[in-house]
Amino acid sequence: MSAKLKTFKRITLLLLCFSIALGSFNSIHAEAATKRKEVTKGFFFSTPRGQTAGVNVQAIITETYRANRNNNTFTQRDCFLAYSRAYTASAPKVTRTKGVHRDRKTGDVVKTFKSWKKGSYLWDIAVRPYGGGSYNTTHVTYKKTINRKSGFSYTVYCSGSIVPTQTGSVYVSLKTK
Repeated sequence: MSAKLKTFKRITLLLLCFSIALGSFNSIHAEAATKRKEVTKGFFFSTPRGQTAGVNVQAIITETYRANRNNNTFTQRDCFLAYSRAYTASAPKVTRTKGVHRDRKTGDVVKTFKSWKKGSYLWDIAVRPYGGGSYNTTHVTYKKTINRKSGFSYTVYCSGSIVPTQTGSVYVSLKTK
């Protein structure tokens, strides 16, 4: 774990403790949990002339939920993607789809979300200078044993390459029991 990530976690923990201390004066108390998955993947492109391009992508999906007896209410999903690239060929382009919920067995889309908002995210731009993310706050309730997953896919395109398009994705199971 990097030193920056450890420092970020410590600051987050301190802010959380401070928030809890302040929140104890309020009569409303809500607990939230998260499901999160991070995938890092590299892509390589070459042209017939011997030019090359490489892309390193970090994709993260996070689902925030509240649990009750038999169900979870998923209240927010964050889709984040950051990447770095090096090239002598055309500059590779990375595009991300909006997050969806899929059936884990068939892969069929069972829930699409509208009203995505651009989020403010912190990441190490020295490692991956390009990126960003969005979030959606539509509430969805499923049984804790649901066989669904949340995530998104992305496409990496490098014009003039022998194989110009490659894809990646990140999905996390929504099952909590």
